[in-house]
Amino acid sequence: MSRQRTSTTTVEPVSPGLARALGRMTEDALLTFPGGNAEADFAKGHPDFQRMIRKCVEGLAHHRKAMLEIKGRPSFMKLALGTYETMTDIRAVYSTHHIEICHDANVMMDRVILSREHREIELVQVFAHELCIGERVDRNELVKRSRQVGLKLCPSEVGPLLPLSCLGPTGSVNWEVMMEPLKGGTMDHCIFVVRLHEYRQSSLSAREAKSSVFVRGNPMIFTR
Repeated sequence: MSRQRTSTTTVEPVSPGLARALGRMTEDALLTFPGGNAEADFAKGHPDFQRMIRKCVEGLAHHRKAMLEIKGRPSFMKLALGTYETMTDIRAVYSTHHIEICHDANVMMDRVILSREHREIELVQVFAHELCIGERVDRNELVKRSRQVGLKLCPSEVGPLLPLSCLGPTGSVNWEVMMEPLKGGTMDHCIFVVRLHEYRQSSLSAREAKSSVFVRGNPMIFTR
């Protein structure tokens, strides 16, 4: 019969000073609580109040660690800009490799300004739940949080160029390219969506993202 090893790690108790600081922060949050006094009073009487508060603090700590980890996360790809002169050249490569261009993405491509300067940018993959707490989060909140961890929106040309940098075996993935808004027209706040498929046709599509919600598991592409 094997013996189960038990952890000997000692957890340092929360200090009175830190507890008071968290208490003041909680008080500030409650003073602007949209549910008002009645809802707060119901919460106060919950039989599991203390346990749920501890779980809340635990969740906030876990999320903060995830955000700090993003700052040191290496890029998963370096993308070369300035390698194509026109969007016609890019469409020709799409045709050669049988990459589908959906209608809205095709319209957006005509408004993308390609770099004339040859340079590389680093792309970082981030999941929505690493930046924001919640099952569905607003784009504006995502952009705000991404800047807090040193990320930037991608140049708009990243969307059309990304499939061309993944022509070999890549597995299957859906990337939402968090990008600078396009200027003019009716698609200012659309983003490119790159769908790579291991066993069927890959594609470049688009979707509106002015006030869209992002499901927490979606992989998104930013740059530094």
